[in-house]
Amino acid sequence: MHFAYPSRKGSDPPPFRPRASRLPMLRRSRLKAIGVGVLALFGLLYLVTRPRGATNTAQQHVPSGQPPAVIVTVMDETGRYSKAHLDLVKENRKLYAEKWGT
Repeated sequence: MHFAYPSRKGSDPPPFRPRASRLPMLRRSRLKAIGVGVLALFGLLYLVTRPRGATNTAQQHVPSGQPPAVIVTVMDETGRYSKAHLDLVKENRKLYAEKWGT
């Protein structure tokens, strides 16, 4: 049989019992503060110990070995761009490949 209302609570509820914590001094707010402090410490250590000289690594990169081929492509050959423009793009890409050792 189904009852319309849940059963009533007793007149004598059990006494309030606070949560037992192993470390009562470490509340959630203190754990958050400790976590932020540890994260800030790691960030500071990273900033202090990182290498300082390499700011632009693209100019310092030297290709390893000699690749067997370079593929030169163009953007569009459907007639949207003129032939002179496509030849200029091809030549530019060939010069770039020669400059960077490929």
